[in-house]
Amino acid sequence: MEYMKRLGIRRGVKMAVIVQRQISPKLPGCSSPPPKRPSKRPCGVRQGAPEKLVSGEASGERILLPRDPSKVKDPLMRELMEIGLEVEELFGKLQDIEWAYDETLWLLQSRDVTVLAQKREEAKAPQGWHGLKGIPASPGKAKGRAYFVLDDQPPEEVEKLFPEGAILVTYVLHAEHYSIFAKASGIVTKVNSVLSHPAIIARELGIPCVVGVDIEAIRDGDEVIVDGNAGVVYVRNPRKVLKRVELWKSSYVEDEITMELREEYMRALEELSPEELERIILKAFSLVRRFYSTDREKAFNVYSTS
Repeated sequence: MEYMKRLGIRRGVKMAVIVQRQISPKLPGCSSPPPKRPSKRPCGVRQGAPEKLVSGEASGERILLPRDPSKVKDPLMRELMEIGLEVEELFGKLQDIEWAYDETLWLLQSRDVTVLAQKREEAKAPQGWHGLKGIPASPGKAKGRAYFVLDDQPPEEVEKLFPEGAILVTYVLHAEHYSIFAKASGIVTKVNSVLSHPAIIARELGIPCVVGVDIEAIRDGDEVIVDGNAGVVYVRNPRKVLKRVELWKSSYVEDEITMELREEYMRALEELSPEELERIILKAFSLVRRFYSTDREKAFNVYSTS
């Protein structure tokens, strides 16, 4: 529906139900022309099920291939380049391609790459801003307030709260969060895969995107600049990354209180009640103080990471 809305297609379009044989690939992967080097084609490859690769949960091995198949030594990669060039000729545009191999090379999906022709300017660090280096995944520049979204947050709830034009900051998100991607003016991810859903959708929508960024240095609401040309995210006042805390087993009481607090938080979120959310946040502070009154550093880390 979001695709149709964005493309101006009216509702009521009939769609067939597709029934396909499921395969168990030995080697899934994605390939896409990089924003800065369309003469090359990087492939993200990993052993086993493809979901983690295309969702961005895993980066996979990144291989940079020449677009001339005769220069590719590996038979499978050569076949992939040959078929990829045929697909591009068929559609008349550069393509993001998802594929899988189980003794046969299967093409799972292909999307137009529409942003490579955009004008790109060289990056210049703004005075007084701190740069967080990453990997350029979609060109362009965007400035706005950081808004964190986690992959376990229901997309429909986040869509209600996500400010139009904010910078989406996340560890990894899935295709179900498409409507949130479309509202963002820029995307920043922790996972460093340029072939994940956030990176591919960013290129499709023409949204600047940088992946592989140390997002722990960004606070929710920080003013940030996303430079998708250079692969840098600028923050005016970067947060100091918290020290790693040794994990411990929580008690039954702690688990019960945490579950109860989470349920209260989700109810307040559904009702969009600022007063109730404020009450729950204050309650969380008091509980952290109660449980970890003698360890201020652990208390601060626990609250920040939860």
